[in-house]
Amino acid sequence: MLPHSAQLLLYRIAVRLYGWLIGLAGFFHPKARLWTQGRQDLFGRLKEGRKSLRPDCPTVWVHCASVGEFEQGRPLIEALRDRQPDLNIVLSFFSPSGYQLRKNYPVADLVCYLPLDTPGNARRFLDLLDPALAIFVKYEFWFEHLAELNRRKVPTFLISAVFRPKQVFFRWYGSLFRQMLRTFDAIFVQERSSAELLEELRHPRVLVAGDTRVDRVCQVAGQVFDTPLLDVFTGSSPLLIAGSTWPEDEQLLIEHLKNGALPNWKYLIVPHELTSARLEELQAALPMPSIRFTRSGREEAESARIMILDTMGMLSGAYRYGRIAWIGGGFGAGIHNVLEAAVYGLPTLFGTRYRKFPEATALVSAGGAFPVDTYETLQQTLRSLQDATSYERASAQARRYIAENQGATGRILAELLPLLSDGEGGRTSSR
Repeated sequence: MLPHSAQLLLYRIAVRLYGWLIGLAGFFHPKARLWTQGRQDLFGRLKEGRKSLRPDCPTVWVHCASVGEFEQGRPLIEALRDRQPDLNIVLSFFSPSGYQLRKNYPVADLVCYLPLDTPGNARRFLDLLDPALAIFVKYEFWFEHLAELNRRKVPTFLISAVFRPKQVFFRWYGSLFRQMLRTFDAIFVQERSSAELLEELRHPRVLVAGDTRVDRVCQVAGQVFDTPLLDVFTGSSPLLIAGSTWPEDEQLLIEHLKNGALPNWKYLIVPHELTSARLEELQAALPMPSIRFTRSGREEAESARIMILDTMGMLSGAYRYGRIAWIGGGFGAGIHNVLEAAVYGLPTLFGTRYRKFPEATALVSAGGAFPVDTYETLQQTLRSLQDATSYERASAQARRYIAENQGATGRILAELLPLLSDGEGGRTSSR
């Protein structure tokens, strides 16, 4: 096994190489360009932005990788704001997609990029923020920032985490990553199996809190979602919503539409990527005419059978119009958020790469979700769900899962609030 110092050296080389490569990729790839541009003069913008922070109030720093992790952390951010309105909340992102979508998030006092993970950047970043508390959401592990927080004795927490035996933390060569885990004062995991893995590493504080996304989807379901064009499009027809789709998902749906579309049903397709090229490619591939949400009026919506929802931020609310949902990503890196559909009692279908997601695995076991690997399996599952009894059984299991798994936000909040009212965690910003 490499000594710790050698692992750290390799880590630092890899981080700097990543920064150089993504800068090079920025000449060719729009997302890489945003990543690089967003970090130009980052500290100058942070110095200016921190003027919006209240000098006599503690600062909580919340870090998310991207949009999905933000939605996971959002219930906790908003609960902290509700319980302590005078807190300074700083929200950082690693990816451009998260930052671009949420840079104007009104609950945070400051939204920014996380700088490249180097020792100097970590020191400058924390000098500027001076956080009383730090919260990392689900998957983000950056050694230099975590080590610097640890050196400054800033209470640091990981929330909504999921661990699996094959991850680097549990491998013989993972000592550097195991050290990262030890920088967290407590780790809040989604389910018991993750806690058991961490207990094998003898982490001093692991709590099974659940998945904060369940609380978030319940919030969304309780909000008004007034979208007249979707009302007109859906009418009285049953609707299949295909959310966050990738080309592999769409190939299966196209085959279904070509050879076995459900009579009298309508289809709402929401691609994961909304570039003009992707949308045009999808429309050209569909075997029947389709309309785009942003380019359609009432007459077109009423008569159309397929609509492409070509705008960001609407999918989670749009699921309330559906009867069955297809969740994208199951033929690639992994499925997207199945909970957004399950909260409305929608039976969900997705590809076979779902086992890394506890909620999807639980829903499949309960009969509220169905993995699909071929066109034949898709057709068989959809035919089964046309039976009223089968449908109601699946729908009930989806609702039951949501009902039984609420409350993670409250459990985490109960641990954090005392740190913000007393002691080291309650210190105010000094600038």
